Amino acid sequence: MWITLTCYAINTNAQANTQLSNLVSPTKINQNLLPNTDNIRDLGSGTKTWRNLYLWGSVHLGGATFLAGGSNTAVGYYVLSSNTTGFNNTAAGYEALYSNEIGRYNTAIGYGTLYSNETGDYNTANGSSSLRHNTTGHENTAIGYQALYNSNAFSNLVAVGDHSLYYLSSGIGRCTAVGSEAGYSNTTGGDNTYLGYHAGNTVTSGSSNTMIGYGTDANSGGLTNTTALGNFAITTASNQVRIGNSSVTSIGGYEPWTNLSDARFKKNVKENVPGLTFINQLHAVTYSMDVTKLRNFLGEDRQDETTAEGKTVSEKNPEAEALTQKGIQEKEKMIRTGFVAQEVEEVAKRIGYDFSGVDKPKNEHTPYGLRYSEFVVPLVKAVQELSKQNDDLKEENEELKSRLDKIEAIVFQSQSPLQHAELGMAAKLEQNIPNPFNGTTTINYYLPANKGNAYINFYTSSGALLKSVKVSDNSGTLTVKANELPSGVYRYALVVDAKVVDRKQMVQGK
Repeated sequence: MWITLTCYAINTNAQANTQLSNLVSPTKINQNLLPNTDNIRDLGSGTKTWRNLYLWGSVHLGGATFLAGGSNTAVGYYVLSSNTTGFNNTAAGYEALYSNEIGRYNTAIGYGTLYSNETGDYNTANGSSSLRHNTTGHENTAIGYQALYNSNAFSNLVAVGDHSLYYLSSGIGRCTAVGSEAGYSNTTGGDNTYLGYHAGNTVTSGSSNTMIGYGTDANSGGLTNTTALGNFAITTASNQVRIGNSSVTSIGGYEPWTNLSDARFKKNVKENVPGLTFINQLHAVTYSMDVTKLRNFLGEDRQDETTAEGKTVSEKNPEAEALTQKGIQEKEKMIRTGFVAQEVEEVAKRIGYDFSGVDKPKNEHTPYGLRYSEFVVPLVKAVQELSKQNDDLKEENEELKSRLDKIEAIVFQSQSPLQHAELGMAAKLEQNIPNPFNGTTTINYYLPANKGNAYINFYTSSGALLKSVKVSDNSGTLTVKANELPSGVYRYALVVDAKVVDRKQMVQGK
């Protein structure tokens, strides 16, 4: 008898089959994971969802990377699509860091941010198309719509505000711009700082410039080392500082401006400053400013200009413009005192004086200026010259007075014996009492009987006649009041028939 045995392989541990390799739909275990014939399939269902999703790699949509993990974080369509070895990058937004290959530590948030970056490191872009064309630049920060849009290889740039440093594309870089359209038109300038809405937004070149305030700018390109501070302050030449615009009526503080002056740093020192020769030829005038014409010359009143991109270079607030015009009208009414720069320049040139008080224009865009503090030096020199002239005149006057006294003595001694007896021996002038005095003082005098015309004359110490008092008594007293003469040293003399017969000195105190 034959016995047939049938054997079954039974998995006693009820384990799932781990050997499945052909996942052809439909299968019982994954039919809801595979696409159907219409290429559509919802992951999960209306009532059941996936709790956690663990991936090693990226999520692609339509053939493009949508979500990447690992050391890079990417969220969005075509983000980090070209990345090869770059790491520690964060990208969020359509085509953010699209071209990045080996760049590291970059953060790109917004549509097209850091789109062209290939090898640049440590960049931060936040705002649609910010730093869009950067390829190799590193350590840049761009915040705002199209901030640093054209920059490609610059490093160490900071741009905050829509269209800030928009055109910057070549040069030495290292610029900082904060404000909408700050540094907008700059293409090649480096080491510039722009702070404020439209600050430095018209010039295309120039380096080491600082512009702080709404509409601050330079009225020509290629300038270096300039500073513009305040609403619509405009620089016109290199190595120039401008504070405020032409409508400003007062600039000051509670301490005077200090000019550095140190002997250790001065050379070729010469005492050749002209004084009276220069000062006497200056024409002091009064005038009023044509502020409207000056604003036009400097470019402060520039009208709105539209670029190829449709952006306005300058936008004016009607209310602010009305206040500006009111300020201009008030300033043009002001009467000022000063000099005309061109005339001062001509005077200095005529006498061969290289005067530092004239700020000569460096180009056709710059107006003349005067440094009024520089006028102090020739003025001091003029006072010194006048003082020397006064001392010389005093010395000359003393000499002339001495000579006059000698002549008078000779004349007196040459008179006849009778005249001498009648005048010299009988006439007498005594010292005033008290002397010095500060209230009143008395002078006693004696005259001969046939005295003729007699006077007591009072003179300054330099010999100028102050007053003359006629006396008639043979013996008399003259009272002098202090308020009749200013304080000082005086001489008084007894004069008979135009001849000095005696003299004394008196002092009036304070």
